[in-house]
Amino acid sequence: MCARIKLQTPCVHLHHPKKLKDRSLTEAKPAAAPSYSQRMDAKIRDVLLEFECQPILFMGSGIPKRYFEAPSWLELLRIVLDEMPGHHGKFEYYYQKHSGDPIAIGSELSDLVFEWAWGAGKASFPEALFEAGMSKDCFLKSLVCEHLSKVTPGKREDFRTLPKEVDALSDIRPHAIITTNYDHSLEVIFEGYVPVTGQTIIRYNTNSFGEIFHIHGDVSEPSSIVLTREDYEEWKDKKKYISAKLLTYFAEHPVFIFGYGLGDPNVKEILRDIGELVADDTGLIDNVYQVIWVEDLPKNPPEQAVFFSRWQGVSHQCGIRTELPMGLRGTKEPVSFDICQPEASSRSGRKNNEAYSS
Repeated sequence: MCARIKLQTPCVHLHHPKKLKDRSLTEAKPAAAPSYSQRMDAKIRDVLLEFECQPILFMGSGIPKRYFEAPSWLELLRIVLDEMPGHHGKFEYYYQKHSGDPIAIGSELSDLVFEWAWGAGKASFPEALFEAGMSKDCFLKSLVCEHLSKVTPGKREDFRTLPKEVDALSDIRPHAIITTNYDHSLEVIFEGYVPVTGQTIIRYNTNSFGEIFHIHGDVSEPSSIVLTREDYEEWKDKKKYISAKLLTYFAEHPVFIFGYGLGDPNVKEILRDIGELVADDTGLIDNVYQVIWVEDLPKNPPEQAVFFSRWQGVSHQCGIRTELPMGLRGTKEPVSFDICQPEASSRSGRKNNEAYSS
């Protein structure tokens, strides 16, 4: 059962007529057309009222990057490589060799760290990692998780960048959170929420409240993180099962996607699977919105945009804004986000609405 969400009263800006000496001659000015922000706020309030339950948040690496300058995937691989004796400053070689593909770079670094761990670097790792049956990528994953745990804030007060924004996110109190992030910063922001990872996700009861589903693994279980090519192949095999598990969320809750860029494969793959079952006739999932940071918006942005998954020939839509919608805000402070409404993978390739705000 979903808890009823408490919505804020909409903000209304009134335009008063000028006070004339003869009040009988006073005429009200026509109301200004609603701005993009006002239109999107109204849409989101309508969705929240329709579903009458707390939203689901789908959160990516842009969140820890924004709030505590967590390293990106490539930056994380660079840090690991620089910590290995004799490899400092050589990341560019591997970047160029693999054309910047983080999966390919991670796979090669896994081999490098493995050889180092069984040689000069053996003292840098727990003895348990050298036991029979452990995958050779356990050493790279151990270093990655160790670094992320070290830089992740331990309590809410440690988020010194945009603290009011962090508080506004926390006050949403979502039904659940889905993330591809390895770190536990979301567990700190959303106090009391429980991490769920690995095979447990497939067996978990989606009716329960307050979970954070780490679909790519997390630092508490280094072997679970999706990092190398082998990991991603295994993830592709499991993705359909995870998407099916998440279907209830996408069908019965408003969903807001944070911390992913447009066209992010993590988002597109999930939406493609979900969209086959819950999208409307135009390919639109109208209860799913993507929240994106945009520095400068055009003066008169279009209200439609489509980006394509070339290898699939499918399209997604998104619209953009610069504030967290009123219906989601737990505080009165504005939050610097943009809101988008993604389209499911419509095989017809139809366009759907996109909206922008300055």
